[in-house]
Amino acid sequence: MPHARIANPDQPPWAGQEVIRVVTRPATHGRRYALIWGWPTPVSELARTLMPPQPHRPVYSREARRWAKQQLDANRAHRRLKVPKAQRRWIGPITLRWLRAVARGEQPLSHRRYTSLLTYLAGPPPPAPVKLQIRLGGGALAVGFRRDAAPLPADAAWPVLTPGGPRG
Repeated sequence: MPHARIANPDQPPWAGQEVIRVVTRPATHGRRYALIWGWPTPVSELARTLMPPQPHRPVYSREARRWAKQQLDANRAHRRLKVPKAQRRWIGPITLRWLRAVARGEQPLSHRRYTSLLTYLAGPPPPAPVKLQIRLGGGALAVGFRRDAAPLPADAAWPVLTPGGPRG
């Protein structure tokens, strides 16, 4: 016997949503769907409508769309303010495409992507870029990597790289 999905008993169908109309589709054998204000397609009575999403229970609601729009606006504001990438979290094009689809109501807000994006945005800041410095002087080539932005003083002692050097 196949496992039947049961609605969450703590959450009434379409909890906290403005239901425009309840419809029944013949192909679903009596399962009810509701047209919810702010969501473009009918939502099943078994669907989750409250934030945050749970595992295997995506959220279909205006709150999900609003959350996605906030993330897009924050990303757009960082770009507009020219915040250096070293000081902000960069959201990639695939994640932006998914956020836009949620903001338009084309996809529900899934638990996996919601939690992974929150974890990424709350994580430690990205590492500072590594700068390569090359100096010519004293008849030798000096190459070094610096993690800080401060340049080396002119009299700093660098190891001199010579052909056949220490391993020579």
